Amino acid sequence: MLPSASAWTICAVLVLSMLITASACGGAEALSSEEMDKLSPALQRVVQGDEPPPLSDLVTGTRDGKTVYAVILRVSDAGAVRNAGIPLNSVQGSVATARLTVEQIRDAARVPEVARIEESGRVRPMS
Repeated sequence: MLPSASAWTICAVLVLSMLITASACGGAEALSSEEMDKLSPALQRVVQGDEPPPLSDLVTGTRDGKTVYAVILRVSDAGAVRNAGIPLNSVQGSVATARLTVEQIRDAARVPEVARIEESGRVRPMS
């Protein structure tokens, strides 16, 4: 006896749900130790889900309802970084600026052409 059409539909929906969930979680995979070493200590805490230290100099904002962090990236090839889907703002030589979500920081750390990612500090007047 063959399963009914509704049983096949339920199975198809379950399989599709698992595939969508798996693909959505792909960007949240833990970084390797080599990739974590590319991040400043404050950004390491952020990508691990920890709160930044109190009085942190992390410059944040929001984009599409998500927190973005102002960062400076040391890169060997800005074009390759952009082609990897990392939205860079300005580039001068091997230094690039960006405002990235936690997921984008993780993605940037996985790009071979990115050597370092640091938080962008606040500019303060000299006293």
